[in-house]
Amino acid sequence: MEQDPIAPANDATSLRRLMRMAPEATLATLAYGHSQVENGWPVASMVQPVIDMDGAPILLISKLADHTRHIHHDPRISLMFRPNAPGSTAEPNQPGSADETPVTDTQRLTLFGQAEKVDDPRIERRYLAIQPAAALYAGFADFAFYRIDIKAAYWVGGFGKQRRLRGQQLYGADCTALVKGHDALIDDMNQNNAALIAQIAHGYLPAIFGAESCWQLVAIDCDGAHFACADAVFRLEFPHTICSMEDAQTVLMKMGQKKTEIST
Repeated sequence: MEQDPIAPANDATSLRRLMRMAPEATLATLAYGHSQVENGWPVASMVQPVIDMDGAPILLISKLADHTRHIHHDPRISLMFRPNAPGSTAEPNQPGSADETPVTDTQRLTLFGQAEKVDDPRIERRYLAIQPAAALYAGFADFAFYRIDIKAAYWVGGFGKQRRLRGQQLYGADCTALVKGHDALIDDMNQNNAALIAQIAHGYLPAIFGAESCWQLVAIDCDGAHFACADAVFRLEFPHTICSMEDAQTVLMKMGQKKTEIST
């Protein structure tokens, strides 16, 4: 007997996961100096956000784009996230493409926030670790990173399934400790725990590469981690939200040990 599909969850962790797993998002801005419509007209475009450690979206956009000019005049924006289109599969370099099962989920999450231009090496490192192809143009003078300060969110999970949240309800726990210790833990795991990373990759991530040693840990956040092999990046969710790099290390150790016990 065929089982009913699992109902989409609307807790904060699940909604952050929806954002992190979405291959792209629809950005809505208010027109300013647009060649086709009057000022204030809603304009939608496609962007590829990377989600920061606490759940805030990060955009890499060019000042030559209409939406960037709109943001400079009025930083209020909306972003709509949804899973892959029905019947499609995630590409190998997209976070979360751990299998090729077609996604038919129609849930979506709309954020209301303000975009702020940031010149922060940490933001750049995180974005390029998760979207390495963006390195081709991230260094261009006309491109810059923008972090979205979430003010509110609206989730639709299907007919009659909605939830409205304040921005603070969507953010993860205080990520100060995560930010402070992130790069040191990434370096330590890759240099001193390569076997553990290979074990996690072998147990949880797609078996599309012959050499397990190619896997590296590239990013961590309050909900999970990103692993890379060659130009492919995959996301692995943690079993629970974390607040520090010590928590992350413990979770990764337990996940690796669990897969080791199962395989033996």
